[in-house]
Amino acid sequence: MLAKRACRLYESITWQSSGPLLTAFQFWNPNVDGLITTQKGIALAVLVADCIPLLMWDANEPCIAAVHVGRKGLMSNIAAKVVNLMWQMGSRDIHAQLGPSICGNCYVVGEDVYREVTDIYPKASAQSEKFAFALDLPKALQVHLTGLGVQ
Repeated sequence: MLAKRACRLYESITWQSSGPLLTAFQFWNPNVDGLITTQKGIALAVLVADCIPLLMWDANEPCIAAVHVGRKGLMSNIAAKVVNLMWQMGSRDIHAQLGPSICGNCYVVGEDVYREVTDIYPKASAQSEKFAFALDLPKALQVHLTGLGVQ
């Protein structure tokens, strides 16, 4: 059974909790930033460029997630939405691993974007060598996940 929850592009999450294995063509949805499954034998992945690939798993239950977290995804709280869905699916001991992404020294933004993000995620504040306004999204996401009880 495949269920889809679609809000906006950066809030959409698709998960498969049980049922037959789907082919890649059946599963393709370019408007999805998160995947969750409790079905054993399924691998999940997300494609990123500068954004953060976030992998989550439960240490005791067969529940895993792969999430694409960019600035807009961070701002729309996609990580918390995935954690909440994992809790609804029976997870209680959630762990996370962030993959390689753009760092705070390189992610230069305008002052308006900087203020928008750092007002909600102060730990995202960074500064590049040449520019005053930069964002450290991995640091902000790590703090956010810790606040959610994710290890």
